[in-house]
This record gives sequence, C-alpha cells and structure tokens, in this order.
Amino acid sequence: MEEIRSQDPDVPIAFLTSSQDHALEGYRLHVNRYILKPLRENTGEVLEVIRLAEKARSDRPALHIRQDGEEIALRFERIVFLEQDNHLIRLVLSNGSQFTFPGKLDSLEEELPKSAFFRCHKSFLVNLAHVKGIDKELCVFAMDAGGAAHIRRRSLRDAQQAYSQYMFDCTRSQ
Repeated sequence: MEEIRSQDPDVPIAFLTSSQDHALEGYRLHVNRYILKPLRENTGEVLEVIRLAEKARSDRPALHIRQDGEEIALRFERIVFLEQDNHLIRLVLSNGSQFTFPGKLDSLEEELPKSAFFRCHKSFLVNLAHVKGIDKELCVFAMDAGGAAHIRRRSLRDAQQAYSQYMFDCTRSQ
C-alpha cells in the first residue's frame, strides 16, 4: 500500500480483508474504506466504495484538452510542463507521456493554478511541484521527470522567488 501511495497520493484505496491488523496503517495512508470479510450480500459496501472513488476522481482539478476528437482531463499535479512551439502546445506528464495539440500558452495559463504553475519563458509554463532545481548558469529549471525548461534571463530572480515561495507553501501546509 505504501508503494501505491508513492505512485499516486490521491488514488482511492479500499481494503478488503479478514483481519483488522492493518487498520492503523490504513489510517496513516488515508485508506478510504476498510471492509471486513466475509462480505454480506446486499450491504452495498462495494458499491459505496466505487461511488466514493468516482466522486473523488471527478472532484480533482484538471486541465481539459481535446485529443483525437475526445476530451481528456489531465490532473494538474501530473503535468510537468507545457511548451509552445508556434501554434502547437506540447504537454508533458509525470509518467513521461506527452500530448500535442493546437493552442497558446496564454490561454492555458489562465486555467492553471498560479500557486503551482510559473511562466518562466514565453514558450514554457512549468509545474513547480516537478522542479528538481534551478541551474542559474544555464538559466533553466531542472525537472524531476528529466529535461529542462528555459527561464528568461531577466526572469531568473522571479523564477527563484516563485520556486522558493512554492516550496515554503508546501512545507507550511504539511
């Protein structure tokens, strides 16, 4: 269960077990439900867990894009960065997958939370949660998923302040 939480801290988890031995660990790792075996028919416990999971999933803030004719919701925390090249946006996720679609960063920037996303260059918008550090010489954000996002030289101080403020806010909220 610890590994599941390390991969996705928000995924709904339900324990189906015949033992209460892991109840405290489940509480620590924010398990949504703890169901004891044997399951009784018509109790609705499993359906309730599924409904709670669906609600939790739909309540997560996300960026909605169109890809191949269908709308896709990409949770903010999974977005590493967005890069604009002419009129195309390349969006990179934490699992390495990428989406390319027509658009402008200016319009997408309005949809993203300002506390977590920073416009570091006319072509780059980064999720500060995925920044590993700042290389001042190269003037880039080093990203935890690999790669780098360019920072405008004149915006380097602003980038450092935004990153420091983000880290401070994260530490304070824990």
